[in-house]
Amino acid sequence: MLQAHVQDGKWSWLVCFSATLSWLAAMGFVYSFGIFFPVFMDYFHESREKTAWVGSLSFAVINFAGLASGALVIRFGCRVTALMGPSYAR
Repeated sequence: MLQAHVQDGKWSWLVCFSATLSWLAAMGFVYSFGIFFPVFMDYFHESREKTAWVGSLSFAVINFAGLASGALVIRFGCRVTALMGPSYAR
C-alpha cells in the first residue's frame, strides 16, 4: 500500500538552518585559513612551514573528531551525542 508523502514542516527547516550555521561556524576558520596565514606569520614571527601546521592540524583534528563522534552517534544516538559536545567543551 502506498503512503502519502508528508511535506517537511517548520521544525525540519529550523533544524536544517541550525545545522548549516553550525557547519559554517566550525569549518569557516579552516576554509579561510589562507586569509589569516600572513597575519599569523607576522604575529608569531615564524616561517611558512611552521605556520602552515596550524591549518593542517586544525583540519586533521576536525576530521578525526568525526570518527569519534560517528561512533558515539551509533552507540548513543544523535541527541545524546549533540548534548555531549557542549558539556565536554566546558
